[in-house]
Amino acid sequence: MTRDPRQPADDRGADHRAAYDPGAYDRRPPADRRPPAERRPPADRRPPADRDTTPPWREANRSRSERRRDSIHDGVAERAGVQVGPLTITPVRVALAVALIGSLAYVAFALTVRETAQLPLLSSGAAVLGIAFMALAVSGFFGLRQAGYEGRSGRAIGLAVLGGLSAIIAFGCFAAAIVLGMEA
Repeated sequence: MTRDPRQPADDRGADHRAAYDPGAYDRRPPADRRPPAERRPPADRRPPADRDTTPPWREANRSRSERRRDSIHDGVAERAGVQVGPLTITPVRVALAVALIGSLAYVAFALTVRETAQLPLLSSGAAVLGIAFMALAVSGFFGLRQAGYEGRSGRAIGLAVLGGLSAIIAFGCFAAAIVLGMEA
């Protein structure tokens, strides 16, 4: 039996409509299908827009990360460490600088030694230098995440490139340490 195209589609029954209508099994009441602007409560039941609706107990119990996140979105970011021009001196940066300079000085010293202990010195120096560069790469990753969160894409790209180069140098130092350790 063929259906007359002029007949309404509802004559085929509710089973057909449920099979082809994606909203047939929607359990929400029709009022919730309105656009979000129409779902808001009436103006007399809404709090004023200029009043902060955060309860005082919630404000006092906010964590440092929540306060920092909100201050970043307000345009005022908290700075950790001492500010020297555009550069912020933090304990992590100081530790990384000391580790890099110290390990480079140690490798330079090991290159000048001309005795049988030179290869073990170079091997341990390369390992320490690899650890310092790997710490720099990990620090760059966390800085990259923070820059991406703050929407600073230029800084994020720069940190990605420098962090990647630091990781490559670190793996090269680890390889040199292994090779020099096998020779010693």
